[in-house]
Amino acid sequence: MNFKRGSLYLMGAWAAALIFGYLYNFWLTHRFSQAVYGDYQVVISILFWLEIVVINGMPYTIQKFLGSETAHSGDILKTAFRLQLLVAASLFLLAFAAAPFIARIFKANSYSFYLRLAFVDILFLGFFHLFTAYQNGVRHFGKQALLIMLYALGKLIVGVVLVFVWGNLNAALAANVAASIIGCLLGVLFLGRFPNAESYPAGPLIRFTMPSLGYLLLLNLLFSIDLWIVNFYLKSAVSGYYGLAGMLARAPYFLFIGVSITMLPTLSVGLSRGDLASVRHMFRQALQFLWLLMAPTGMLVTVFSRDIMAVLFKPEYAPAAPVLAVLVWGMIALSFLFLNTTILNADHQPGLSLLVVGGTVILDVILNMACIPRWGVAAAPLCTVAACTAGLGVSAILVFRRFRVAIPGRSFLKISVTAVIIAGLAWISHIRGPWIFAAIPACLALYTGLLILFGELSRRDLEEIFRDTAAGLPDLPLEDLS
Repeated sequence: MNFKRGSLYLMGAWAAALIFGYLYNFWLTHRFSQAVYGDYQVVISILFWLEIVVINGMPYTIQKFLGSETAHSGDILKTAFRLQLLVAASLFLLAFAAAPFIARIFKANSYSFYLRLAFVDILFLGFFHLFTAYQNGVRHFGKQALLIMLYALGKLIVGVVLVFVWGNLNAALAANVAASIIGCLLGVLFLGRFPNAESYPAGPLIRFTMPSLGYLLLLNLLFSIDLWIVNFYLKSAVSGYYGLAGMLARAPYFLFIGVSITMLPTLSVGLSRGDLASVRHMFRQALQFLWLLMAPTGMLVTVFSRDIMAVLFKPEYAPAAPVLAVLVWGMIALSFLFLNTTILNADHQPGLSLLVVGGTVILDVILNMACIPRWGVAAAPLCTVAACTAGLGVSAILVFRRFRVAIPGRSFLKISVTAVIIAGLAWISHIRGPWIFAAIPACLALYTGLLILFGELSRRDLEEIFRDTAAGLPDLPLEDLS
């Protein structure tokens, strides 16, 4: 399966997962006070960051190894499972013991119990991601996408039921654990009958994982640093609406992350064969494809940010609108930073990716700690945009020096101008309120039409995309939903 079709499958899965996630958060904002919802956002962000060790450590590694050593897929998964079990148990025990210390850092002793309840999720979620990573590594992108959607739907249903019954923060945190258990069971079901496997050497997996894990921990800090510093200096209620804005701003990143995820095993194969010409061509396509998707998304979110908050959430969340309008561009910059470092990782340079992302994190911390106490919450999204853009610039220079690949200037200009045109039309149309949810698809349709008119998209391009998509998901019998 080519990376475009795989990207479409995963984008569809992440779109469904985002919708389910937003419905769940919509439910929570109406069931909880803004302060309690702020506590939920902070606790979940701490949990999510720690879980990067089990979500993106061994799972991220096996995607790379399976891409270049498909014949040993069973062996690799067997060894990775054992390593994941050891890491998950160790991380849970350390996190559980450290919960009171973490709570004191955030000046909230009540967080200690909430964190310990949340940390139970560490024991399960990593295995769900290990199973999805396996499907990615063997290029069963359709099966991976279905697994993601079913997990997200299960989390929505369990979360709504538990919060409805108990109506407190404990219920919301317990729902995460229950959903991860469901995800693990689905992951096993998707594997079906697995062939007997021998143990793959653990050394290469560990050696790749360590610098990659540091890179991924730092990369995902960029989702939470601003929220944590806002929570430290300001009140929980501010964290509530800032955390909500951050969750919404990450939508483009997670919606289009399939472009980067499907690139890793595909690029690994090309680089292992020494086929630099195809690698350059594929990466150039990925850059154009990602900007073609990101440019209108960022513009429309910025234009309609106030209406999104007003229509979907309670009035006390209205201050999140200007945060969302700015922060979405930080997440777009982070998406390209991730894409650039993905090719560096595929080229066996995870240490270089670590340095780039580490510098971005340090800059983000310095800017936020210097600006938030002085200018308040309005400074936080600007600091994140500045830091992520700087990291993107450095990573783009490194990739260009190695592969001589960048978005063609003419394509970048056409896409950018077209996105600005539809954003301007959306702004002067004065469409407000619930009508924006009809205006957004109309704007995207106009955007596509203008790109065709400007020669950036051709009928052949569209036919290729939809023909690949129409080829359908692989057969998914119930006994082998993988």
